[in-house]
Amino acid sequence: MRRSLFLSILISICTLSNAQGNLCAPNEVFTIAEKMPKLLSSPQQIKASINEKMILKPKDKGKVFVRCTIDCNGKLIHAEIQRAEVYISTARLLALIQLECAFQAALQRGEPVNCYFSLGFSFKKGKCVDIIY
Repeated sequence: MRRSLFLSILISICTLSNAQGNLCAPNEVFTIAEKMPKLLSSPQQIKASINEKMILKPKDKGKVFVRCTIDCNGKLIHAEIQRAEVYISTARLLALIQLECAFQAALQRGEPVNCYFSLGFSFKKGKCVDIIY
């Protein structure tokens, strides 16, 4: 009796943890998927937040490219600056991206997968003027 009760509790705990956790392969990140991640956040809202919270010199202009890893739940799990033509606080920009950006997960054969996603930010006169995605 005790043994069967223990086994049924163990099976239910394992089932619950798998249903709630990330079911994607953690080491598998797609560069190209059948359906790529989709940016759900408004680009205007992201630009407004960057312009409000980032302090740049009025003469600053150029582009910044960020590569993000989106997990199978649509959460941004990693972001890194690939190229920056503007001297900015990269840590602050990456933190803002994590706070402001919401994504729809990529799909491969109908299943959600981890996938890379690139964002570009164009700056003129110390303000973010465009987001390239």
